Amino acid sequence: MADIRLKVQKRAISGRGRARINTALLVKLDIEEGADIDLFTDGGKHVTVSAFADSMVNADAIRVSPEDLASLGIAEGAAVTVKKAPTKTGQVKRAAQETAGAVGKNIADAGENLKKKADTTAKDTAHAAKKVTKEIEKTGKSLAADAKKKTGDLLKKKDL
Repeated sequence: MADIRLKVQKRAISGRGRARINTALLVKLDIEEGADIDLFTDGGKHVTVSAFADSMVNADAIRVSPEDLASLGIAEGAAVTVKKAPTKTGQVKRAAQETAGAVGKNIADAGENLKKKADTTAKDTAHAAKKVTKEIEKTGKSLAADAKKKTGDLLKKKDL
């Protein structure tokens, strides 16, 4: 899909959304008569118009309505970049691809976050398990010492 720089000429007949271009430019833009084309200014503004062949238009020019000139914010004689407008199918396909890419990235990010949280939870659980084990061992030793003492005390009472 070729981008073409053309000088803007004002059409004699007003009416938004229609442009006249040289017949040869239809081939260069790979479009049929009546297809949509996008006109871009150097300032980033753009309009979409339907292209119609006109052998009376110079090959380096495009004729647009005064209303479209106003929408672009340019005067007659200014240059615009002309591109074949994407078809609705192309627009939907591009949007679907962008959405799929964003969803895939979000899923990957969510998976990474989940892994990090799982790793943190595993570390926290291991740390808590060590603390509990130490407390159980400490309590077990204390109980064993108490039991030994009480057993010793009972044996002493029995010997009396």
